Amino acid sequence: IASLRQIPRGQTKTIGGAARNEACRDFALTGGTGNNTVIKIFSIVNAEDAQMLNVAVGEAGLNTQGGALDAQTITWAQRQYDKYHGNAFNYSPGGRQHIPTGKYNAQYMVEKIIKRAIDASGLSRTLTDIGANYYLCMHWPTADGAAEEHWWIEAYGYIIEIIPRWHDLMISLASDQAADGNHYSQVRIGLSGLTAQHIVRIDNVLTNGELIANPGGWH
Repeated sequence: IASLRQIPRGQTKTIGGAARNEACRDFALTGGTGNNTVIKIFSIVNAEDAQMLNVAVGEAGLNTQGGALDAQTITWAQRQYDKYHGNAFNYSPGGRQHIPTGKYNAQYMVEKIIKRAIDASGLSRTLTDIGANYYLCMHWPTADGAAEEHWWIEAYGYIIEIIPRWHDLMISLASDQAADGNHYSQVRIGLSGLTAQHIVRIDNVLTNGELIANPGGWH
């Protein structure tokens, strides 16, 4: 925590080098173990019709993107698809913004998927998201429906994130980041703490990284 607080406003702690090719969701959920399977759940739940659902279910069983989903998880995702698409929808011109009339809207479904992924990853959620020291966050274009885009960790007011073209984590004050535009939705879920793998990765950057002018992060 003391090392985090030594990162001043306007600067980012990181390590330079070649691209690590690591997905943001992989680090946020697991600390970088190579598990990206939650993207397959999103593909099932957000399938636009029955044909695309069949494609998504078939791909979910393949050993790609960090591994195959087990049969139980695929069945769970299909049930979420039924709930989500059982609503009455309107579609925005030029997009596919879902405006359901019932409980299972896009925000609800995304939070449900992410909470399940957190529980499966070894992270622990707090009983309330208010006042937590750690958060798992994700935002996505609202017009994409029950979708996912960029994932990151917040710890004591600092954003810790990665995207595939970066060599390693970038760590900066959350207050330095620009707020999401109105066309984005966001989930921010309180965590009891991070995994040992998260801590190893963060400590490496804090110990061996350098301060650079804040590039603004992914946001």
